[in-house]
Amino acid sequence: MSDSKKKTPDLRLSLEMEGNRPSKGENVFRLLEGVLRHGSISRAAEKLGVSYRYAWGLLGEAEKALGVSLMDRTVGGAYGGGAALTEEGKKLLEQSLSLEREIEEKLGRIFPSTKESDIIAKGQPILIASSLEPVETGLMDVLEKQFFKDTGIIVKTIGVGSGRALEMGREGRADLALCHAPELERQFVEAGDIFKRIRVMGNHYLIVGPVDGEDFSETGGDPVGIFQEIARKGLEFVSRDDFSGTHLKEQDLWQRAGLVPEDNRYLKNRGLLGNLGILKMAANAGAYTLIDRATYLISGEEGRMGIKSAPHPLLENPFSLILFRGGHRRGAYQEEALEFLDWIMSEGAQALIGHFGIDQFRESLFKRLY
Repeated sequence: MSDSKKKTPDLRLSLEMEGNRPSKGENVFRLLEGVLRHGSISRAAEKLGVSYRYAWGLLGEAEKALGVSLMDRTVGGAYGGGAALTEEGKKLLEQSLSLEREIEEKLGRIFPSTKESDIIAKGQPILIASSLEPVETGLMDVLEKQFFKDTGIIVKTIGVGSGRALEMGREGRADLALCHAPELERQFVEAGDIFKRIRVMGNHYLIVGPVDGEDFSETGGDPVGIFQEIARKGLEFVSRDDFSGTHLKEQDLWQRAGLVPEDNRYLKNRGLLGNLGILKMAANAGAYTLIDRATYLISGEEGRMGIKSAPHPLLENPFSLILFRGGHRRGAYQEEALEFLDWIMSEGAQALIGHFGIDQFRESLFKRLY
């Protein structure tokens, strides 16, 4: 694989954060913000409370992973040199800040007159292992805050792929799992691992590729036909290859197309964090990929990557919330978990889901189901 096709992690978050330590992705954005404000990596590191060596290494890691330069550096020594953001760096930072602003506005509406610190926590905190899309977009932040306001119960979310979220629930390492892998979920139901499973929201998958690439008009936007054309024309395709809901849907489409993609045109990236990373890698490589619509809207990649598919039943992307038998091994918090299940079907929670993203993107990132 060439340098242009290296793994491109999603920089928005780090999986399975311990305690309240900031994620690597969050630190990248805070460092970029500091460089923009102070014109210096060393000053940005000082303000963030990390070492210059850590900051330099983390930003270099981000640049290498994305395959783009995020900063223009000037000579002046390890601690004296100046720095400024490149256009790519400014674009990446603005995408993050824009989404943060919408989240903060929504949280301000949730807590208009009551300080969060004034709400008395009750019950046991519950842990949700969630697929990445609701975490990357910030939806889970909003839902956690509203649930805490309504009930006083604290929710903590870990962002992982759907396959891993289900395993964490079965192993008792999470109280609830938020997934979008229907066939895999049914296997867990049949095995007797699941106590309760409800559909809570949805959106759609998209097949995307270079805006000046193939238009697949002869397929009428049919996803199976597009996959067949991608293979027939020898086009590169980027796969998450990580047992996530997106990867499982992709594998289903290849199977329906009656094809096994060729290895030399099929870019597997197990461990790549999220659909944002997959999309950016595909954009850099001029390749095609499968992502969800929420990711496409928040990515800022419309100028490079166009939608090649049409709405189709095979591209529906339902999300389910799952409660496992036995509960979390650190304590069977089934009562609090059941309360969250009931709450997320309420009018208030569903309204939050149904309106999330409209302010910024003029359409909701997820569709309410109740």
